[in-house]
Amino acid sequence: WQKKAYQGGKCEKCKQVFPILTVDHIIPIFFIDSFDPTGFAKYTDEENFQLLCYPCNRMKGGRIERDHPKTKMLILKYLNL
Repeated sequence: WQKKAYQGGKCEKCKQVFPILTVDHIIPIFFIDSFDPTGFAKYTDEENFQLLCYPCNRMKGGRIERDHPKTKMLILKYLNL
């Protein structure tokens, strides 16, 4: 995913094109850590990754966005680890 981010492309949130993007966790790491003490899921679960531009990633911060289409599915997934 880091390689994809450095290739640039369209931000999944604002839809603008950038030369470099950032890898964001849809469900923040601190939430995953509370259910997965091994930490394995936060590094390997590609369903939880999205490519955002730096400004969008900073705005999102460590929040869970309820309107993201994958949020509910991912939370249920992590609760059943």
